[in-house]
Amino acid sequence: MFNSQFYPTPKDVIEIMYNKMGELFNHDKFLEDHGYLWNYGKTILEPSAGKGDIIKYLMANERKTRRTMYGGLGSQYLAVEVEPELRSILNDIDGVELVGTNFLEDFLPIFPDAIMMNPPFNKGAQHFLRAYELLGTGCMVCLLSAATVDNPNTNEKKRLLDIVQKEGGEIVRLGNCFANSERHTNVEVVMVALSKETEREFDFSDNFETESYEERKTFDECTNQIEFTNLFSLREAKYKSVIDSFIQAKKAAEEFKSKLSEVAYNRDNIDDLTMNLKGFVNKLNHSAWQKILDESKFDTYLTTNVKKNFLENGFKRQQKIAFNQSNMWELFSILIQNQSNIMDNCIIEVFDYLTKYHDENREHIEGWKTNDYYKVNMKFILPHLVKCDSYGFSMGCYDYRATYTDIDKILCYLTGQKYEKQYDEDGNLIAGITNIREALEKRFKEMKETGCTKKKAESTFFKLKFYKKGTVHFEFKDKKLWEYFNLKAGEL
Repeated sequence: MFNSQFYPTPKDVIEIMYNKMGELFNHDKFLEDHGYLWNYGKTILEPSAGKGDIIKYLMANERKTRRTMYGGLGSQYLAVEVEPELRSILNDIDGVELVGTNFLEDFLPIFPDAIMMNPPFNKGAQHFLRAYELLGTGCMVCLLSAATVDNPNTNEKKRLLDIVQKEGGEIVRLGNCFANSERHTNVEVVMVALSKETEREFDFSDNFETESYEERKTFDECTNQIEFTNLFSLREAKYKSVIDSFIQAKKAAEEFKSKLSEVAYNRDNIDDLTMNLKGFVNKLNHSAWQKILDESKFDTYLTTNVKKNFLENGFKRQQKIAFNQSNMWELFSILIQNQSNIMDNCIIEVFDYLTKYHDENREHIEGWKTNDYYKVNMKFILPHLVKCDSYGFSMGCYDYRATYTDIDKILCYLTGQKYEKQYDEDGNLIAGITNIREALEKRFKEMKETGCTKKKAESTFFKLKFYKKGTVHFEFKDKKLWEYFNLKAGEL
């Protein structure tokens, strides 16, 4: 299942690891009897998490012990996993934060107090060293093949043993404890356990200030993989540079703020140098992902609800993932591969809205025979888009303003036109449409300035008539576009 090194940790082995962590933290049994587990209030990392057996054990134990006292979880559970199928399983576990994909390569600005791990046996030493590097003041237990410590024939294995000796760690022999497990093997296994009392330091080995990059472009100008790679590589390097600058911020505050503006938004006082490093990195990661997504203009043609659904579901998880090239590629690949499905959902959303105001649709009190419920007619009517008072006409209820934006975006997508206006160096318009809102507001302004009472306007796609009760009558200007829109919606 999944790959040859995937061996889920047996429950009895997890219990051994859990109890050893309690010993490392010098946890008092009296505290545990009263609901204070060794892991409560800590940040716990499971690298190479697989389907999350270790984390699920910890979470279940915490919920069971504390349910009558406080409820919920007092700890933060982090996971890293390279296999996409297993990451999907981890994403579905409530309370788990997936913070990376490649444990050996990802730059992980996280601060675990405890690490419990069952890494691939063929790369156990490398995973142990990486975990030790990430750990600050705290404790870790790691399962390894016995051959890793019994036959130290590589520099990694020798360094591992040196660390265990330096930290006063322990090697516990567990035998062939995977022989009867979910996915069995007869490999002899040991558990390495140790405490560490030094603060974690970041390794900023990238020469991100002097490294040479090809001429950069904006995201919407990229046409091939090399151009995207250059952009992602530069963005990851600047991300690391921002964290390095924060650590040195007392000496270089202005430099830090300048770099920050290139990577993330200054929201929620993200440039507050008085916050701790962990709080800063959490905010930075969230904002850096948001900024790169905004700059990609991924939502140029997305309707309001489709965009909202994406941001409130999948993207929230993305903002906790390590901010690096490979994860940027994964996000943009998902968006590109699913572009057709995403746009189909947008078309359906607009089609459903334009047809729901038919007079036979019982969901609504008011309907118009001009509209239809199985197709969008050449002429249709929508409510609440404008209002009229003693000051004249203006745009209608705020909740409905996304409606005409969504209509224009979808028609731009179908016709291949730019939604946003673009100008050349001389200020001449070279792309973009006159959208519904612009057309109406322009007409409202003319009525106030000239006293004209003609309630008509014209956008790129529609002839418009508006009335005091708030309705707007639409008529497609292009019959072929009208037919194409209905055809596309009918295919979905």
